[in-house]
Amino acid sequence: MAARPAPRDPWGRPLVEPAELDRAERVELLVQAARALAAGRVPARYAASYLGQALLDWLTDGGDLERRLGVRPERGSRRRPQAIIAQHERDRLVVAFAARVGTDRAAAAVLRGERACPPGLSDDLDELRARHAPTSPSAIRKARRRAHRHRP
Repeated sequence: MAARPAPRDPWGRPLVEPAELDRAERVELLVQAARALAAGRVPARYAASYLGQALLDWLTDGGDLERRLGVRPERGSRRRPQAIIAQHERDRLVVAFAARVGTDRAAAAVLRGERACPPGLSDDLDELRARHAPTSPSAIRKARRRAHRHRP
């Protein structure tokens, strides 16, 4: 069972210290900071503070950077940060596809091939199938809840 999401302010910013976030939330913070830096922008203050402090600790004291950032999976886990990011992206695509098709049930039928794909969505459908997107209405609802949870 997933950890309860951190409380957030009306703008979606966490109200707790980064150490209190779950691993998926810390991965999302790193993604936000990396995207901002790659685009030549300054990351959000919360993400910049978290990333800066972790990097300073690592540079000063050494050790494992993944552990310092708080994104290292537990022993035996296959849920690497790359898998978390891939799931976030797949969830975002599934939710957008379901919205464009009309309903979760209709989107699931299109994904399973039981219903014709609406015009203009065939490329999206191919991408979702390549990413092994969920094909049941309940799995699409779960993807929607996860996507809502890690919205910036």
